Amino acid sequence: MGFAVAFHHMGRFERNRGLKYVGGEIHVVSGIDPDFWSFFEALGIVKEFKYAGDVRLWWKGSKEMLLNNLRLLSDDKEALALAKYAEDRNEEVDIYVQHIPCQPEVVHFITGPGMDEEVGQEEVGVEAQRCETEIGVDGGLVGETDIGVEGDEEV
Repeated sequence: MGFAVAFHHMGRFERNRGLKYVGGEIHVVSGIDPDFWSFFEALGIVKEFKYAGDVRLWWKGSKEMLLNNLRLLSDDKEALALAKYAEDRNEEVDIYVQHIPCQPEVVHFITGPGMDEEVGQEEVGVEAQRCETEIGVDGGLVGETDIGVEGDEEV
């Protein structure tokens, strides 16, 4: 017997007389086999929604209020608790996706002898963005390149 999960994503949490998830979309996935359910299975489903960064997953029973009932889904132990909850109560489970924006990393310059001390105290923000690209090979070797060698010279 499987269970169902409603994924709430592309929205945000707001506190206004309680807690609400505002905006976004809802996608329901039914017939999930608890024997194959895991934290990484949940992340895989979320990645299909085209999230290209870090996310935090929160879950609750569909009949529970948001405030004080959200549980962080961050490992397989919690994923199994979610599956047990859904099966024991024969209830759909809600998973809320919280997008975590990338934070720039502060890099400090190193000072040496004869260098101005103020230079070493300057903060520089370095931003990096993760990009996932699917690479395929069509009938050739990976990295195969014609280098244009002519004549009888042996290379």
